[in-house]
Amino acid sequence: MLVWKIDRISRSLTDLLKIFEALNSKNIGFASLKEDIDFTGHIGKLIFQIFGAIAEFERSTIQMLTEEGKKMSALAGNFIGGSAPYGYQKVRNKSGKGSKLKLVPKEAKIVKQVFNWFLYDNYSPTDIAKELNKMKVAKGIGSRSSAKFTKWTETTVKRILENEIYSGKYITNRHRQVSKKPKRYVERPREDWIVNPIDAVVTPLTFSQVQSKLSTRTPVGRGGGQKDY
Repeated sequence: MLVWKIDRISRSLTDLLKIFEALNSKNIGFASLKEDIDFTGHIGKLIFQIFGAIAEFERSTIQMLTEEGKKMSALAGNFIGGSAPYGYQKVRNKSGKGSKLKLVPKEAKIVKQVFNWFLYDNYSPTDIAKELNKMKVAKGIGSRSSAKFTKWTETTVKRILENEIYSGKYITNRHRQVSKKPKRYVERPREDWIVNPIDAVVTPLTFSQVQSKLSTRTPVGRGGGQKDY
């Protein structure tokens, strides 16, 4: 790849490093006429590799700073996730730094009903999704799809049943990423977890009973047949 000047590609060092790294990964050389820079020879390839190492170092540093920032925010009791789980809404702190979760009573009643249906009435997640769709329950004000009705599915119901936040605990710093492709995470020791109390929808006992039931073969739901959850 031949250019007149390097700044014709980009004036941002970060962008340049990304471009150099992409070219190097495709075994494409780089040369600039004005600066008399040639990365096509043996020395040039070595410099190219150095640029790639710098780019990787920069990415790792940014990732580390981002993780540290999230950790400090979580230690301050803030919610550092994306969209709020159904039943809650994100509320900005008065200081303007960070957000906390506030219970939405109308949605909390639906969440409680979901747990009761599953635990006491023996509904399967599919049955529960059908009931919620029949009732035309919206996905919640914390959801991006809150403006219009979107169908509930077995997956979205199971996500509610498995979310520990409804038992009054918001846990962060629980996992760390060990590989990017494929994405793989491992659980950190419990003493490293950051646990913040939050308004509960169900009792810890109810949540524990639901997890036990999800992990075992359950009797027939209203849909008939036996399913593993």
